[in-house]
Formats: sequence, C-alpha cells, structure tokens
Amino acid sequence: EDLLSSLCSQVAISLVNARLYGILDNRARELDLLFNLEKELSKAYDVNEMSKNLVKLIPKSLDSEHLILLLLDEDGRSITHHFANKINGENLNKAPFSPDEGVLQAVLKSRSIFLTNDAVSDKTIDQELMKNLKLRVKNLICAPLVNQKGVIGVLYLINKSGEHGYYTSNDKKILDSISSQIARGIENYRLKEEKMKADRLSA
Repeated sequence: EDLLSSLCSQVAISLVNARLYGILDNRARELDLLFNLEKELSKAYDVNEMSKNLVKLIPKSLDSEHLILLLLDEDGRSITHHFANKINGENLNKAPFSPDEGVLQAVLKSRSIFLTNDAVSDKTIDQELMKNLKLRVKNLICAPLVNQKGVIGVLYLINKSGEHGYYTSNDKKILDSISSQIARGIENYRLKEEKMKADRLSA
C-alpha cells in the first residue's frame, strides 16, 4: 500500500511538472515570436516588405503549413493587398475573397478570432475559395487586424502541423497578441507613407 501510494505521488508530481513545463514552453515561444515580430516591424522599409517578412516568420513559429495576410482599405470592405506562403501567387490574386461570405465575413463582423479544427464539416469555411487556392484545409484559425478606425486586415493560419495537428486555445491567445502588434505596425507604416506624400507635395 505504501509503495502504491508512493508511485501515485510520483506520477502526480510528474504530471504537474509536465504541465508547468508546457506552460513555460508556450510562454517562451510566445515571447520569442513577439520579439522577432517587433524586429521585423521596425526594420522593414514599407508595408509590402513588412508583410512579406511576416508571412515567412509566423507560420514557422506557430507550426502552420500556410499563412494568408489580407490588407483592407480604410472602409474595411475592399482587399488592397494579398500575401501568402506556399500558395501560388496567381491563385491567390484570383481567389474570390469576399467580405460577405465565409470566414472573412465572420471575422469582419465579430472582430474576433475564428477557429475550427474540422474545416471539412464547418459550414463557415468557404470551400469554393479554398478550392481556388488549391488548398486542402484540415483546420484553420483567422484573426482580424484591428486599429482605432476598424479592421485593417485579416490573418489566416491554415493546417496546423507538429505533434498534435490541431489549433488550441494557446494558439488563439498568441494570435490575439500578434494581431494587435501587426495592426499597429501596419498603421505606423501607413502614417509614415502619408507623411512622405504630404512632404513631397509641399516641397
């Protein structure tokens, strides 16, 4: 009985330690990503360069096969730029992203993160859009990029890789943090571009 009790105690301690290690590891990954994002945001010349750098960095950090970054106009209705990794550029430009359909509609309307680990059955997923992108989507997480004026962009992460192969509440938490950071970066670059244009006109 004493031996069994001792074994149970050791198992309980091991489980607690494993959980604490997981929490610390997740936090370390989040801080590392936030630091690298800030570095990319500060060194890029303009929004285009910044966006291209982000689509390389974020999927690796969050174990995702694909990333799509859409930038919107001031009204938040029209897509002005598309960026993605591992997706054909022609397919991306022709893809029928619509603010009135699918995940994009849901995110723009709620201004909150959308997550599904069953993209095949989830009716929010625009299957025709994914077909145009030549993607076989298993799971997906999508976040709005929001500033004081409204939604200025949308970030998709598609198909979680790694040990579990599905998106978690921790992924959602990290994406919430970085989407705010990216939105601030985009806004700063846009303000800088507007100032440069004003300076040229007044010269």
